Amino acid sequence: MSSYGVTPPVQRLWGGEDQSLVHQACDAIIHAIAQGVFLPGDRMVEAHIAEDLGFSRVPVREALRGLEHRGLLNSPDKGLRLIVPTQRDVEELVELRRMMESAALRHAMARKGGPDRWNGLRAALREGGAAAAARDATRTIIADWQFHEALWREADHGLLLSSLIQLWQRQLVMCTALREQIAFKASQADHESILAAIEAGDREAAERRLTDHSGWLAQQDFAAALKRAQEVRGLATLRAKWRS
Repeated sequence: MSSYGVTPPVQRLWGGEDQSLVHQACDAIIHAIAQGVFLPGDRMVEAHIAEDLGFSRVPVREALRGLEHRGLLNSPDKGLRLIVPTQRDVEELVELRRMMESAALRHAMARKGGPDRWNGLRAALREGGAAAAARDATRTIIADWQFHEALWREADHGLLLSSLIQLWQRQLVMCTALREQIAFKASQADHESILAAIEAGDREAAERRLTDHSGWLAQQDFAAALKRAQEVRGLATLRAKWRS
């Protein structure tokens, strides 16, 4: 039995096309965060993760170092842990994402091109609808990633794209504690509204709807959500022991 239940990634969440073992390990760890396998404050034990992923320890070690460099991990004591954001961290992230994503939207809508260039957003919207119907939190989180990344890529701004990917990965750590608070239908409706404004060429409406959409996170009580998520996981662990 694996230590964490880490599974291979179903969707690249790192950015770029690098298929090195280090990037594969990064993808798998990030996907495990999206699944709720890891919660903020959890220790990230290299040996256990390597065993679960089926990798040698070297690429996992380098992946963890990369995630630490990106601000997803820290070392408050011996060993690495997933960061524990404060409420102010959440609010600052939302504020920064609003500014950066608005810039990406303006760049994307200013570029010339036919309606096919929004196909990535349309595909993500369909996936989000299926995820919402299934009430699948992990699938919804990944569909949200697909929707926003498609918009960022359409901006054709490399530095902005890499910065938004890094910001989103930090947000993912926050969202793993907020899985029970995900409003499936509301999130899907937001995406539909944003895309409708983009397709209509109404940049002001699209930017307003995009900004409102990202405010959901700042309205959550992160500390209370994390405590609840830890309690739920603890109960699940106890039930698994009782059944074994």
